[in-house]
Amino acid sequence: AHIADMVLAYRDMDSTLKLLETQIAAHPESPQPYVDLLRFALKHEGEHEALAGKAGLSAEELLRRFPRDAAAYENAAALALARGKRDEAVKVMEAAAKQHIPDPRFWLSTGRMAQEVWPIADADKRAGNVQRINLFFEKARDLALETMDQAAAIAAADYFLFSNQIPAAAKSFASPPPNNP
Repeated sequence: AHIADMVLAYRDMDSTLKLLETQIAAHPESPQPYVDLLRFALKHEGEHEALAGKAGLSAEELLRRFPRDAAAYENAAALALARGKRDEAVKVMEAAAKQHIPDPRFWLSTGRMAQEVWPIADADKRAGNVQRINLFFEKARDLALETMDQAAAIAAADYFLFSNQIPAAAKSFASPPPNNP
């Protein structure tokens, strides 16, 4: 993404897009080139109208090709929010919440984006928003305990502490849940 900014500064938009598209072609199994294109497009779409469509296509492709990668949901939701389309961001995060991913870090990452989509500072919607966000951090906490990932458990506890949910934070330091087949 940084190199794309440099190419734009020293060359032109066509050269920059070619670079970003070459990266996607060279690394088809990695979400990062799509993320780079999307972030570049978000940053510069106000200056270059052609980028608006590229950003949307990149977000769609990220979600389609990498449904198990938190970056796909984070960036698609960020694009929707940047464009003032909270309903689209909500749909993206609802799709993320339906995933069955055993990695607590996926849930921490998507949980942080969920906080952007459903802000808890909005007093009128706080209770509902906290409930939606908790889903992500509860999964992160439970998986962190199950896999004994202390850093992830602490990160989940931080969310619960900062959102004034002390009993939920305390659960982050409990014994792992029993493994019931």
